[in-house]
Amino acid sequence: MIPARVPARRGFNRQDRVKRSAMSRPENTTARHQEHPAVTSARGAAWSRYALALAAVAAATLLTYALYVAVGAGSVRVVFVFHFAAVFVSVQRGGLGPGLLAISLSAVSGNFRFFPPYGLPSLDLASGVQTLLFVSVALLLVYLTEQGRRSEEAARRSEESLATTLKSIGDAVITTDNEGRVAFMNAVAEKLTGWTDEEARGRDISEVFRIVNERTRAVVESPVAKVLREGGAVDLANHTVLLAKDGREIPIDDSGAPIRDAGGRAVGVVLVFHDITERRKSEAALQRRERDLTDFIENATVGLHWVGADGTILWANRAELEMLGYDAEEYIGHNIVEFHADRPVIDDILKRLTHKEALHEYDARLRAKDGSVRYVQINSNVMWGDEGEFIHTRCFTRDITERRQAEEARLRLAAIVDSSDDAILSKTLDGTITSWNAAAQRLYGYSAEEVLGKSISVIIPPELKDEMVMILERISNGLKVEYLETVRVRKDGGRVDVSVTVSPVKSMEGQVIGASTIAHDITERKRVREALRESEERLLAIAETASDAIITIDEESRILFTNSAAEKIFGHPRAEMDGQKLTMLMPDYLRHVHEAALGRYVETGRRHISWESVSVPGLHKDGREIPLEVSFAEFVRNGRHFFTGVARDVTERTRAEGEREQLAAQIEGERQRLRDIVSNVPGVVWETWGMPDAANQRMDFVSDHVEEMLGYTVEEWLSTPNFWLSIVHPEDREHAAREARRKFESGLGGTSSFRW
Repeated sequence: MIPARVPARRGFNRQDRVKRSAMSRPENTTARHQEHPAVTSARGAAWSRYALALAAVAAATLLTYALYVAVGAGSVRVVFVFHFAAVFVSVQRGGLGPGLLAISLSAVSGNFRFFPPYGLPSLDLASGVQTLLFVSVALLLVYLTEQGRRSEEAARRSEESLATTLKSIGDAVITTDNEGRVAFMNAVAEKLTGWTDEEARGRDISEVFRIVNERTRAVVESPVAKVLREGGAVDLANHTVLLAKDGREIPIDDSGAPIRDAGGRAVGVVLVFHDITERRKSEAALQRRERDLTDFIENATVGLHWVGADGTILWANRAELEMLGYDAEEYIGHNIVEFHADRPVIDDILKRLTHKEALHEYDARLRAKDGSVRYVQINSNVMWGDEGEFIHTRCFTRDITERRQAEEARLRLAAIVDSSDDAILSKTLDGTITSWNAAAQRLYGYSAEEVLGKSISVIIPPELKDEMVMILERISNGLKVEYLETVRVRKDGGRVDVSVTVSPVKSMEGQVIGASTIAHDITERKRVREALRESEERLLAIAETASDAIITIDEESRILFTNSAAEKIFGHPRAEMDGQKLTMLMPDYLRHVHEAALGRYVETGRRHISWESVSVPGLHKDGREIPLEVSFAEFVRNGRHFFTGVARDVTERTRAEGEREQLAAQIEGERQRLRDIVSNVPGVVWETWGMPDAANQRMDFVSDHVEEMLGYTVEEWLSTPNFWLSIVHPEDREHAAREARRKFESGLGGTSSFRW
């Protein structure tokens, strides 16, 4: 019996599985088509089969003869009774050929031995009819027996072939009777269940084929019971695990179908199942690969998106969304044109892709959500359907904004380097020149073509070779050389003073691969600096030889500089004054005034006193006050205020001025006394300083009688130099001037006469 139907499962049917399993084992093909050993042996020895026919006919003949002898020839009416048995044995055991031989021999034997005349062929009608009837019946018997034998042999061969196939296929097979008892198990079923065919035969299928749900551990209904109940093929549910006899748990895929007899009645069930452990592993590996691929695409560092034939964005990964700053709903489902900053560019992209052209590093600009523009390079092609229809683009978008900005910065830097007034050059660690700007050509006289690829030593003086070795050593160690003042040699042999800054040039990996040098011509600066130094030395000499105290303070009133005159005037050595507050040189009552005024000026910039010739008292080291005349000046450096004061000790001048004021008071008293005397003199009295006829002669006094006598006011007389001579009569003027000069020079005085 064979299963009426083996149900299909997962895209292929069980018959296909059996067929493939059998075909996968060439050695089984031979076994399946081998004939039964007994048949092969009987057919392999044909002579024995025919000998059997001869023996059977001979036995039948002897038995018939014995019957004739026993009962008498006249009493025997049926001659071929025993020969029918001989024919049956011959055809049953030997096949068609021996059967026909037995018929022939039996007919001849009967006619010769048992029909009169005995020993000769019988020619009467009765014997002929009986012989013909025998032959006919015997032939029918031979035919029927041969057909039955062949059917039986075919069934046996089919059963053996099926058994061989079931034993050799890759799937496990168990057959049961209609009560669910195991009737057969192939080797694969034995291996999976842990039961041998002999152990399992006759046992209930639920004892041998125990299955549970892998997740819930609930017992799963036996497919045999289900098949017998429903009368059709069934499949196992997913996640079914077979519990083997030895405790192993094996995930299986299973189907069951009824075994029907020729009348269509279910007489048993066949179960076909197999171990899906490896398939599970393959499926899990495939799922992991799918997850990994999805994760890789979603989290790739390069932007990815699909665009449909109408330009609609169908999908985009996270990198693309983050690059442009959009959420998925703000980007996916929109037309790609909306996000391109240049419409002609996206039109050209879509046109090329539609014409089956692949894009490689196509430059474009995309508009981000914040309004900025990102520079990108696009690599894209189209997925086409089986019918040639446009499915979607496969676009890789790489953000090159930083690279573009770096390129632009490099170009700007190159422009700056080329237009710089400083000589800028680069070299390898062995000193080979690799770049040379226009300023370097102007400074050193060499063109770029003349020095590129040559050693930097062409501009290094011979006596400074060690200096260059030192510089390259520092650069190799990643150190920088800043503002090194040195000398270089021009093409014409002349020397030039330069200040050089040398910096290491590093690769992307951070390795030092060269050096960059910026050189500035400091010839003029050195000249100015030397002149400034000389000027400072002269000023310092002047300050040191000055008789006035010179003091410099900062905006906190700390003393930064004093000259030797300050030591003499205040009595403090410089060491005591340097770094101290200026208030140490002031009386106590002026210190808070000074500090408040200085702080207010630093904060507001407004002066509240004159900074020129200010008379203030100073404080000598011995505690006495010193009358000073001070002038201030200010300078600002690096945003800080500094003040320099020049203080003159006016002690002697103050004393002299006192004496002079006393003398002036005495003189003024004498003058008043003289005025009193002159006021009683009947004439004009005046007093002058300087030569009497000089244009700058000063008139200091004139008596009040001048207005009465001459009509001129005192103011006119005093405000006009040499006024007395200008009103002398013209004829007497020269004489009056000569007389006045003579008397002034002689210092003797005298009398002169002239007219007014």
